[in-house]
Amino acid sequence: MIGQALTLSSLRKSYGDIVAVNETDLEIQAGEFISIVGPSGSGKTSLLMLIAGFEPPSGGAIHIGDKDITYLPPYRRDIGMVFQKYALFPHLTVRQNIAFPLKMRRRAAKSTIAARVEEMLELVQLPQHGDRYPSQLSGGQQQRVAVARALVFDPPVILMDEPLGALDKKLREAMQIEIKRIQERLGATVIYVTHDQEEALTLSDRVAVMHHGSLQQIGTPAELYRRPNSAFVADFIGAMNFVPGILIGSEAGKHVIQVAEGIVLKATGGGRLAIPSTGSAVCLAIRPEHIKLAPRTDNAAGMLAGTVEASIFVGPTQVLLVRPQALPEIVLRVQMPADQIAGLQRGALVAVALDEAMLQAFPARERLAA
Repeated sequence: MIGQALTLSSLRKSYGDIVAVNETDLEIQAGEFISIVGPSGSGKTSLLMLIAGFEPPSGGAIHIGDKDITYLPPYRRDIGMVFQKYALFPHLTVRQNIAFPLKMRRRAAKSTIAARVEEMLELVQLPQHGDRYPSQLSGGQQQRVAVARALVFDPPVILMDEPLGALDKKLREAMQIEIKRIQERLGATVIYVTHDQEEALTLSDRVAVMHHGSLQQIGTPAELYRRPNSAFVADFIGAMNFVPGILIGSEAGKHVIQVAEGIVLKATGGGRLAIPSTGSAVCLAIRPEHIKLAPRTDNAAGMLAGTVEASIFVGPTQVLLVRPQALPEIVLRVQMPADQIAGLQRGALVAVALDEAMLQAFPARERLAA
């Protein structure tokens, strides 16, 4: 299998006055694994349905390679689909389910179909399960059959809509590894819709974030996590703290921001919208792992003073919830190695240090709009 490129050009979908997908441009390279994430109602599933041909677009174009498929019916697009609910035929065996797309297309002899089905069973590591029925399989095994059925006819593009949403956490993580292994081995082009941001970051070459029907940012997992281009993306991808402040100037290409009396920090501008001017309200974004805590002493000048309100055990790390005394309206989420929290129990007075190298400033109105 060699996946093909997929191009969306000014693609849109409206239902009356409701815009589900808004003038979307997206180029997906051949063999690329791209995830689409966003909150409920953001348009990610609507976008997938347009690509699959289940919904006609209100405008724009869809190309696979050089072929315009914008108005082709689903069966003529040759796109593989994997759904959350598996969509297996309960009266057919595993072999018969996998063979179904080939038989429907009538492109191969029976012997060729049989050989291809066996190849897929080996690929998804179910060679001994071909004569079983879906009801005799676990959830993870059923999803592997669904993946094999989507791959068996060598589709140019594979769409996956929340394919692991019905599985428990441990099985879901195991299936993530399997899906990525298969995709890389075959060089398949995969568009993967999920509500699970961690899953998207784990699997993807790139991630597209949607909100209100529009693409907010597209980039590698590291780019989205480290340099989100809006307060919405910063908040949606991973855990993020937001600290209010006032812009008081600039220095060496960074914004100088006062967050409390005697506490001044420097941050890069992270938003697509420029911070208007000196005196304007901003929010500083910083990840939990980029905040350091220490027992408070008299030598904590220039650091926020705070109180530990909760300590949450999460295996090798500990999450501490800290309320700054100068900013009682917020609670900071701090992630630290579990072996470094001595003296930081609930109720402890602490000094809070924000890593300025990792701070990003956004206009306060972006945070309100998010």
